[in-house]
Amino acid sequence: MKSPLGLVALALVVFAVTTYGGVRSPDSEVVYRTAEALASRGSFAVDQRLEPWPTFGLATGTDGALYSVFGPLQSVLLAPFAALGDAIAASGRYDDRQVPVSHYLGKGWANALRGEQPLDRAAHGARWPASWLNVLVGALCVWAFYRLLLTLTGQPPASLSGAALLGFGTPLWAYGGTFFTEPLATLLVVLSLHQLVRPYEAGGRARAPGRSAVASGLLLGLAVLTHISALLFAPFFVLYLVWIHRAEDSSGSSRRVVGAWLVAFGAALVLLGIYNSARFGSPFETGRTVDPALAIENGYGTFIWPGIGLLGLLFSPGKGLLLYVPVVAVGLALWPRFHRRHRVLSWTLASAVVFRLVAIASRSDWHGGLALGPRLLLMVVPVLILPLSVWLADEMERGRRRSVRLFAWLAFALVIQQLYLALGEVFGFLHARRFEAQAEGRPLDVVFDWANSPLLHSLDRGIGPYLLQPVPLSPVAIWLVGSLVAAVAMVLWRRRLLRSIGS
Repeated sequence: MKSPLGLVALALVVFAVTTYGGVRSPDSEVVYRTAEALASRGSFAVDQRLEPWPTFGLATGTDGALYSVFGPLQSVLLAPFAALGDAIAASGRYDDRQVPVSHYLGKGWANALRGEQPLDRAAHGARWPASWLNVLVGALCVWAFYRLLLTLTGQPPASLSGAALLGFGTPLWAYGGTFFTEPLATLLVVLSLHQLVRPYEAGGRARAPGRSAVASGLLLGLAVLTHISALLFAPFFVLYLVWIHRAEDSSGSSRRVVGAWLVAFGAALVLLGIYNSARFGSPFETGRTVDPALAIENGYGTFIWPGIGLLGLLFSPGKGLLLYVPVVAVGLALWPRFHRRHRVLSWTLASAVVFRLVAIASRSDWHGGLALGPRLLLMVVPVLILPLSVWLADEMERGRRRSVRLFAWLAFALVIQQLYLALGEVFGFLHARRFEAQAEGRPLDVVFDWANSPLLHSLDRGIGPYLLQPVPLSPVAIWLVGSLVAAVAMVLWRRRLLRSIGS
């Protein structure tokens, strides 16, 4: 792996092998059904409610049709995949084959929990091609992060190492095997951030900061069209431009660049407003508040005091960022060095992360439901590991071989943890615990109860990735084999890094 294209190819292969292939969350099923409607009828209106949870994720529009309460961009991108899936399903290919079971389609919940194949295999199999969107998105996240790191450090080996760490040492890996919108939103945020800083952080001024500002604003706007919470980055990206241009303010460059960013970002918001108005009669109505009673029933977010959310998002066994993404702790420890090198960017990103953390913790749905770890914080993970990559570049410039070896050991530990999480059937495990709790008449705590933590129980229900399920090894054995492969890859990569800084 000597180039970013090699790393992207590796990420594509790894993410493809470990993708589940079906839809395992209600949010994702709504997003898929919207894509299916776009592919078959050219409409955002969804035909059917979720059979296991008919009140969730859909709201009645002004025309009486059902519409998704989630952002539209992922459904738009999924539409060609859905069309391909429907075409293959119509050919009868899935009639007598094993297919990944989608939990919120028909009786998929019960089929998955019992290890049975569904009667309507074609409908479940149709979702298989669409599962590849996040495989592609995850690999593109690795590439985009490499470009960002290369801009900040100018060191290709260190940038490749940091990008690989994002791909294989964080939950981006596991989320590449889902239909969640977080990977796509994360990709767009990283691309927007790269365009934002490219003219200013690469050791020299670019010739067209206005063009980069337009690209950054548009990309973040697209992130908002994917996941509305990406909006939380906007004020800090604007402040970065204002701050970085203060010395040039007399020339009016600050106003022009900030204006360009706002116009591009605003254009995306106008599209979102038109989309909302066409469905629900208001540019600010996403569908979540159309029926207040259903909003309460379905757990759509309302304001709460953020104390318990902060504790859960950072430290809990079910959702703790520092437990599911331990590399974040290393990034925070190295933040002072990052701050000395990129002071304005450091203040900008630190403020954006703290603001997002508090904002998410102040919502009643801060936990993100039955999902792996702190799903709603995935967008800030690349930001939080920037300091580690910058540190590695500095250490390599200084010829510190010991630091390279330390990084390699750290990366190996992170990779085998994420491999463990990516191999498991976390959704099946959490659903099984949910049904057990319902049968016993007790509440289910997926946040603070270690008995329900994927950190300890990811492999309890077997192997999750569809392509690995026929492998005649136990889940633990597959994880051990994967860990051995990761160890060999890490040794080879460490040697390459050491050669790049000389003997």
